[in-house]
Amino acid sequence: MADAPLPLNVGTGPNNAATWQDSVGNFHDKVVLEWLPDGAPDPLKVSASNPLPIAYQAAAYNPTPPTFSAATRVDLQTDANGRLLVNVAAGNSLGGTAATVGQPYPALVTPVGFQSASGNLLLPGNLDAVGNIMVNVAAGSVQAVTDSASAFTAGQTQGLALTLAVNDSAAAVPAGQMGIARMTAARQIRVVVDAAPSGGLTPFQFLAVNTVETVKASAGQIGFMQVINTNAAPVYLKFYDTASSVTLGTTAASFQFGVPGNTGGAGYTVPIPQGLSCLAAIKCAITGGVALNDNTAVTANTVSVVIGYA
Repeated sequence: MADAPLPLNVGTGPNNAATWQDSVGNFHDKVVLEWLPDGAPDPLKVSASNPLPIAYQAAAYNPTPPTFSAATRVDLQTDANGRLLVNVAAGNSLGGTAATVGQPYPALVTPVGFQSASGNLLLPGNLDAVGNIMVNVAAGSVQAVTDSASAFTAGQTQGLALTLAVNDSAAAVPAGQMGIARMTAARQIRVVVDAAPSGGLTPFQFLAVNTVETVKASAGQIGFMQVINTNAAPVYLKFYDTASSVTLGTTAASFQFGVPGNTGGAGYTVPIPQGLSCLAAIKCAITGGVALNDNTAVTANTVSVVIGYA
């Protein structure tokens, strides 16, 4: 149906408006949309070849961040390379993810979190009562030298440091308190061997009577030996590292020590700081012959043996 001019205000004036009548007889106002391009003398009708321009949100680079008035429509800001600049700040009374250094602590902030060992949980960091961060260092959490084949570079290789104090004497520490170990100026660790009311080696003593003595029925270590021989001839202190029964003259000793003889008394005291290990048991006997399976009897009460073991 063709356009028909109708009065804009029927019965009140001569001004007409273009209308369009649909298929059921209803009339609609017909509006022609035009816009004025830059440099054009007259507005042009919007069409496929002359589309209506759409405004978009631009981003601008400003070396100095601008200050805007309230309710002002503004451009997004970028750096000199066109990357979008974003500063997350606290907003209104809801808190936020940032706060100003030196200002009162905000009521709501984003907590600092850590990834769990499984990788699928966020866990909070913890503080002690005075605000110090609590840290437990677990195996594998610090880059360090892993074995004797790893290269060490002074000033670069990472690892857990052993803290020692340079001091020529060990200071007393109150009971229940922690202390720092001492070292010399040349970085040697100072070690003082001190007696204690408990712990240490267990003594075992016997007189040679041509029998096998069980010092310890299970695995252990020998820490020292003292042997005195009042025979004119040497004797032999034999050790058997076995949990099985030992038969003198048949069972070979695992190792032995010769003891010089003298009717006035001869022998030695031997400390073994590293410990002499026996993997099954510690058994011993005194015989007069050097063979490992010797069974030469020794006169009773002529050889005294003291062994410290653990």
